[in-house]
Amino acid sequence: MRDWGITYNFEIMKNIISAFTISILCLSLINSCAQERNIVGKDMTETLSLVEKSYITEGPLVGMVIGIVKQGKVETYTFGSKEAGKKELPDNKTIFEIGSITKTFTGTILAIQATHEQLTLEQPISKYLPEDVKVPQYEGKSITFLDLATQSSSLPRMPRNFNSYVKNSKDPYINYPVSALYENLNQTNLDKPIGQTYEYSNLGFGLLGHLEGLVDSSDYETALQTMILDKLEMNATKVRVDEEVNKNLALPHQGEKIVSQWEFTDAFMGAGTIKSNLHDMLIYLKANMYPESTSLEEAIMLARKPQRPAGGGQIGLGWHIAKSKTSQAPLIWHNGGTGGYQSFMGFNQSEDLGVVILVNTSTRSGQEATTLGFQLLEALETFN
Repeated sequence: MRDWGITYNFEIMKNIISAFTISILCLSLINSCAQERNIVGKDMTETLSLVEKSYITEGPLVGMVIGIVKQGKVETYTFGSKEAGKKELPDNKTIFEIGSITKTFTGTILAIQATHEQLTLEQPISKYLPEDVKVPQYEGKSITFLDLATQSSSLPRMPRNFNSYVKNSKDPYINYPVSALYENLNQTNLDKPIGQTYEYSNLGFGLLGHLEGLVDSSDYETALQTMILDKLEMNATKVRVDEEVNKNLALPHQGEKIVSQWEFTDAFMGAGTIKSNLHDMLIYLKANMYPESTSLEEAIMLARKPQRPAGGGQIGLGWHIAKSKTSQAPLIWHNGGTGGYQSFMGFNQSEDLGVVILVNTSTRSGQEATTLGFQLLEALETFN
């Protein structure tokens, strides 16, 4: 079966890159992710010059925006262009697909619903699905919300019937309906115990987002809007491509070739649907770094809380948790990748440092945003 899910290496599959790149790879190989390019100079000015040279001028990326939060102060930097061959710089309002960073929003929605006592993390998900949907079990154990949110549900990375619904390989998720999601659950058998092994599943997070809409008596888009985006005033952040998004879009690229944006149905929105800009993603980063400044403090703290082992680190409700090489402090992070974009968000609470990176290029490795994100977090610990 063609794997449209998370992958370790770039493979051209009818002109698309596999979705939601390299989270597993960087969980176990953070050191190598942070050593691919040496862009750390003696100070921030020299480092930014090296970043531009290594990743844009002599590198593989078309355009990139970086936001840094350090001791509560925000700095933003823009590089390259919104379209290959053009000179228009991206800026704080330029829209990018954030890919799997969406999963942290999905985890936070779950935390909100748990803290509002709409559900419990340990509840079997079958309670909220139609009676004719059979959720797979393993030796009598049921999949819970916590299993989905910690990537330990034992569900496969992608639905086994996914390829049957791909009508356009350049926009692979747009035709996968909720009915197909239910069909897949009815036909799935688990081959390992639930809740014991970290195994990245876009299917699991797509299902989780759909369930959150059902719990809310709405859909994922509505739950996201009312529970997070409205509360944090992230007014430019969307789940669908529309005229407003296209007006401010950094065009997606593979290399220098413009490719298609990706659209999602409710079956997969929770795994990777969000489109946003640096302005809004810095709001989200600061909300997670300083949850006491928001109305979502209890839920954000729950979403960030380590729940289970994950590769070489831990996982909360969507968020991955590693350790800084410099200070050994927890690094809370996630990355993302779609057909023409990469993204990274991470923060070191102990050092009061955070980074968000948005890129409008997918590449052979798919690691640039993540590599740079970890490098900057480490470097910022040493800069005055």
